[in-house]
Amino acid sequence: MTNGLERIEQLPEPPEGGSLPELWVYIQKLYKKLQEAQTGRLADFDILKLRNTSWVDVRAYGVKGDGTTDDTVAIRAVMNSGANFIKFPKATYAMSGPFELVSNVYIEIEPGTIFSKLSDGDNVGWWKLFDISNVIISGYEVEWKYATKPTSDEHRHIFDIRGASNIHILGAAANDSGGDGFYVGATGTQPFCENIVLRDISANNNRRQGLSIISAKHLKVINPRLTNTTGTSPAAGCDIEPNSNDNFLEDVVIENPYTEGNDGWGITVYINSLAGVVDKEVTIRIINPIDKHSVGGLQVNALDLDGNTINGNIIIKNLVSIEPDLSAFTARNYDRDGPRIELHSPLTIRPNEGNNGSLKFGSAFIVYREPGDTGAAAIGNVHFFNPEIKDNRAIPRVKNYFYIQDLTGADVQNVTIDGQITGEGIVNPALMVDFYGTGRVEDLSQLITHDMTNASFTLAESIYLRLVHNLSNTATKIVTLSDDIPAGWPDVTFEVRVAQTLRIDPAANSTIVPFGTGAGKYLQSSTIGHRITLRRTSATQWKVVDIVGAWTAE
Repeated sequence: MTNGLERIEQLPEPPEGGSLPELWVYIQKLYKKLQEAQTGRLADFDILKLRNTSWVDVRAYGVKGDGTTDDTVAIRAVMNSGANFIKFPKATYAMSGPFELVSNVYIEIEPGTIFSKLSDGDNVGWWKLFDISNVIISGYEVEWKYATKPTSDEHRHIFDIRGASNIHILGAAANDSGGDGFYVGATGTQPFCENIVLRDISANNNRRQGLSIISAKHLKVINPRLTNTTGTSPAAGCDIEPNSNDNFLEDVVIENPYTEGNDGWGITVYINSLAGVVDKEVTIRIINPIDKHSVGGLQVNALDLDGNTINGNIIIKNLVSIEPDLSAFTARNYDRDGPRIELHSPLTIRPNEGNNGSLKFGSAFIVYREPGDTGAAAIGNVHFFNPEIKDNRAIPRVKNYFYIQDLTGADVQNVTIDGQITGEGIVNPALMVDFYGTGRVEDLSQLITHDMTNASFTLAESIYLRLVHNLSNTATKIVTLSDDIPAGWPDVTFEVRVAQTLRIDPAANSTIVPFGTGAGKYLQSSTIGHRITLRRTSATQWKVVDIVGAWTAE
């Protein structure tokens, strides 16, 4: 494979004495070539070797970098000097106050550099990128940190990016702030950030969030490490949370995020404030997220559209949640008409590490609403594909694989579990999926399969089973279909595996159509290989959607 430097050397020579736009186009080409070489480390290449231009060393403006002198004023002078190529030599730069960056600037910081924020009373951001464009900050092995982590307020962000365009921040570590390590949001001039790349960043021990995404179009966050957030809610590794209907979440992509040890969730998505008079489109993709030892892996919080419209989707691919205090994934009080939520191949390892005793919070994947929650008429529109649960502890702590229930009494709507469910840690299939609502469950591995074990039983809304069979039966046994099962409940299949009668009894006021002869009338078969699939279509009716063999109607 051609290495990165060879690719760069293939670039045409930049124009001699070129204008600023021409120089910026050249830098953008350079960055594109670096991406093609599968590296974001712009600092690995010395631009001085590639073109004849002048760099400004910050020390020329009186910046000391001795770790004790307050360099705030001198660094502001560098930013306002009109220089387009600025270099920070390796040093410790102490700063007491915030400063504002300008457009059309490339800042290269030598590895090993530290920016130390002296304590102050300002509840504002530190490095402010407001309403500017065309900025690259290369900060690999460079740390921004507060000398003393603030313990009050929550807006002392380290990188405060608002209303900005064409911004690349590479390799920066933002730690110990009184707010967020990184904040991406709006200004009154531009209600979103656009074309932002945060590559190989990290944020540790911040007070509110590692990263907050408030309003953005075309945002890429690649390989972030967001850990140990503690101090004030939400205390997430990454929080995606617009403030108003004026904000945007369009083409937001987070690739390979690693979150660990956060007091809140690894990643939380809360888009309720985006709903309003202007219809919105949300497109969020979170790819290969890994969380370890946070309160949970990923959460989608309350959404009530209240007659408004938010279209789009929230796609989560290959979530790995390792020993979360509670669940791997939770959607709480989420409007069924909101953007479609998809989780592809989610994996959780030893969920419920905190050993919560409730069926709800002790489950691996949760879609629910609390009794006191207000909001949409129905919650739902969450879809799982090929989920995997592993609980190899001597005494498993996972209560259910799935807990799907609206505790206000309504039915959850349009929740699906497709593909192959893989799991270990629960012996009883009747405890795997707690499904109070409507949707579909596909269990290609037949994990949610119940052998009647020579006993009659009642199939109720609190006991979802994908397949029921009579392999262990030695006499006629009955499955009673409870009246509490709602219309739209996932289909259930019944199969005869030994030559004993398997009888299916609807409740006294329900009919099985088209074969049932009346309310409460049963179907039965004793022929091995006969099977029948039923769907609850109304409060008083079951419908046969698939049948093999001849079943006798009472």
